Amino acid sequence: MMLRPPVLLGLCILLDVIVAVVRAHSQPPPAPVLSVLEQFASTIDAQYHECVPLGWFPESRPWRGYYPGYNADVAAKGVVFEARWVAETPARPYDPHAIAVKAVLDEFARLGLLVRNELPGGFRYNLTREGEQYYYERSNLGDNVEYWSYLCFSRLHARKVAWASRPSKGAHNEVTARIRFTWESVVDTRWATPFIKAHAIELNPTSSPAEATAYRRFDGKWRLGQLDFAFPLVENPSAWKPAG
Repeated sequence: MMLRPPVLLGLCILLDVIVAVVRAHSQPPPAPVLSVLEQFASTIDAQYHECVPLGWFPESRPWRGYYPGYNADVAAKGVVFEARWVAETPARPYDPHAIAVKAVLDEFARLGLLVRNELPGGFRYNLTREGEQYYYERSNLGDNVEYWSYLCFSRLHARKVAWASRPSKGAHNEVTARIRFTWESVVDTRWATPFIKAHAIELNPTSSPAEATAYRRFDGKWRLGQLDFAFPLVENPSAWKPAG
């Protein structure tokens, strides 16, 4: 018995509908579209915040801030195949700054973030694969303008992000706006011992709420620019003083 054309057409349409429904249920749902402020919050949440100077001593300036008063970093920057970071210290340093730095490096080696090898009269330290994950020498959003080396154990978490100004045109017709956000610091590692936390430095920002500048690109999309400048904060300066 042959099906009439209208019946055959109806069966084909029904089959197409069934296939479309099966495909719709088998595909993952589309990713949610984040608002501009939600995108800014995600960018902020990726920021390292509490970090430990890696191989250098945070010497206080007469005003605010600090600089490497002693630096054990001997890596040749910009050399092909050179390790990202290498430090060397005397086996028994006499300089108080060198003593403090060596204590921190030895703690990182004990925790598996560095490997320590003996040299004639001293030690050499290299990052392990684990340590590479927490190594930071960039300046995302202007939080490390001197590009100093750190191992970081916490990140920012944006709690509330809001516009702080209306968009306006600046130099070169670039559209900018201000945002304000509150934040907290969240530890996301297991190796942050009390000794390590005591030697931490807070990267920018150091107070909440904080502010930053946002830019609207030529394609109409917004991106977060630099945070308002603030000097990084040595959380516990006394921890860097050797005992005795």
